Amino acid sequence: DCPIGYYCTGSQILECPGFSTTLVVGVAYRVQDCTCQPGYSGLAYEIPLIGPTSTCSECKPGEYCPGGNIRDQCAPGMICFTPKTQQPCNLPMYCQAGTYNLTFCPPGFYCTDVITKNPCVNTLTFGYYCPENSTALTPCAEYHYCPTVTEQYQCNGTFYCPAGSIVEATCPAGFWCNTTDNTQHLCSVGDFCTTGTSGGAPDCPLGRFCPDTSQAIPCGAGKYCPLRSTVESNCPAGSFCPNASARIYCE
Repeated sequence: DCPIGYYCTGSQILECPGFSTTLVVGVAYRVQDCTCQPGYSGLAYEIPLIGPTSTCSECKPGEYCPGGNIRDQCAPGMICFTPKTQQPCNLPMYCQAGTYNLTFCPPGFYCTDVITKNPCVNTLTFGYYCPENSTALTPCAEYHYCPTVTEQYQCNGTFYCPAGSIVEATCPAGFWCNTTDNTQHLCSVGDFCTTGTSGGAPDCPLGRFCPDTSQAIPCGAGKYCPLRSTVESNCPAGSFCPNASARIYCE
């Protein structure tokens, strides 16, 4: 039988020309039965008066050449580590046509499959975080802020960072923020909560009155404002008030 890599004509056993071969034993009877090896593409043929030759040329990175006269670009969703092989990609890989190096979904994008790259985009009020290998649009994590879709930073303990934060937020006036559990609470009547209040709601201080929870106004002359006052009061009967925060009982 004619061995692999050769073709047999009459009593002659002839080697297939440059980078071509035969695939099975005993079926090659002419040079045209030789085909290019995997990784090469072209034809083997006979030139009259010269002899057998081939046009088998080496395939380039990103091409898929399983042998014979086939030369294709590596298919979308596949990776060709060498031109001889083509195999499926798996998430979080990202494989466009012609992929031959191991490639993953890039930062700033999320890949729902191995051929689809979606941009990760913040809205005006809600932030997302898409590092390399992202397969879904992911909100910026709680206790963090994401100034861009490829950056995620721990929130400073004095700030308020719910999920989706683009910047470290200062607790707004009229509220206090628990930075331990990232919750925001409306202050109550008699509280005084300026911008950035955290850890609990302070009382409206002595000598001032708080008509709302975001302002503390000094009491006027002759007035009395005990702790948690919402209005300024006259000094009560039977007392004198040397200042707005002190009340002394008369004897």
